Amino acid sequence: FFSRFLWGTMGNLICGEMKMGQEFGRHPHTVKSMVVDKERRKLYTGTTDGVLSAWDLDHENPRNGASLFSQPKEDKSSVSAMLLLPDGTVASGHENGKIFLWDPKARAVRYTLPGHKKAINGLAFYPVTQSLFSSSRDGTVRRWGLKPRKGQSSPESKIFVAKGMSPFAVQGLAILEDKLFYVPHHEDGAEEYHVQRLTIGDDGPKSSKQADAKPKAEAKGKAEKEDSDNDDTDTEGEKGGSDVEQKEDTGPEDVKVEEEADEGPMLLSGHKGLPTLLVVAGGKLYSGSDDMTIKVWNVDGKEACRPFRGVRKQVLSLDVSDKRLCAASADMSVREWDLESGAPTNVFIHNELIGSLVVHDKKMYVACNGGWVRVVNLAKKTNADDVAASRM
Repeated sequence: FFSRFLWGTMGNLICGEMKMGQEFGRHPHTVKSMVVDKERRKLYTGTTDGVLSAWDLDHENPRNGASLFSQPKEDKSSVSAMLLLPDGTVASGHENGKIFLWDPKARAVRYTLPGHKKAINGLAFYPVTQSLFSSSRDGTVRRWGLKPRKGQSSPESKIFVAKGMSPFAVQGLAILEDKLFYVPHHEDGAEEYHVQRLTIGDDGPKSSKQADAKPKAEAKGKAEKEDSDNDDTDTEGEKGGSDVEQKEDTGPEDVKVEEEADEGPMLLSGHKGLPTLLVVAGGKLYSGSDDMTIKVWNVDGKEACRPFRGVRKQVLSLDVSDKRLCAASADMSVREWDLESGAPTNVFIHNELIGSLVVHDKKMYVACNGGWVRVVNLAKKTNADDVAASRM
């Protein structure tokens, strides 16, 4: 059976079978995105008024351990996406199309990344080239360097996915190994929705076949060269009018690289509703959708297991940690599944929408539309009479 929470307004817990831990101070505006720095024990939140906050997870009173980031007033815009980079830098994407790279120690903007014309809806990091990728409602995916070139004030970007390939990169962005996943625009009433996959190349996107084209061309050229050498040694056969027909040496150029590249991205099909978010965890890609399912994909684009079901409306946020999958839905619930068995383990009912959640160290941090960030202890179960909300 499902354990259940009924949370009242202002965070009063009416009944339940799992203990709620700390409750962070109320933000003046709705929290749109959150990321956890596990190494430095920090929780970063971004709100609709463009403010970023850092919370000390080890502080006895998280409210007192919070610090605000200073953002230029002229650039203030709602946070729409956040990402933690390996060096501790916090990247935030905003509704005005700008991306900020923050210095957590100084709590100030290190670099401003202009380029997108509309809201940022996805950020992802590619460790091989130390690049930041961003998707936007302007229909493009850009690739950014993390440091500016000499004489420049901010890092440069190149358009990685243009409008011709994706009219609108409307939702989600994720990187798994050398593959970039994103959700393109779909026409209303589409029979099937999909996630697109591209192989990340040095100069831009390429299909899986294109990635193999160069080795194939080199192999073909080598084989034809060996055939030519063999023909040159058989001079007597040639002079005697041998019946062996010689092939025309077309060389590696005969490989249709451009034609293979024109096949475009690979499609991960199966959703009956628009995928709304993409998350990478444990070597898998998770896609939450309007069709009330969460699908799990391998890097090759094949489904890894049966979809997770149970939510009654659109999936708004999800996270994977400690062999559990947690997802928030527009039905105002947060559901938990066991990753190995796929069985549901808990459901938490709230009276407000939960726009973002993260799971860390057997705790779930949930951000509600009312501005609260609440913490649920996923490890400890208690009797309903012993459960109480802790306001800090």
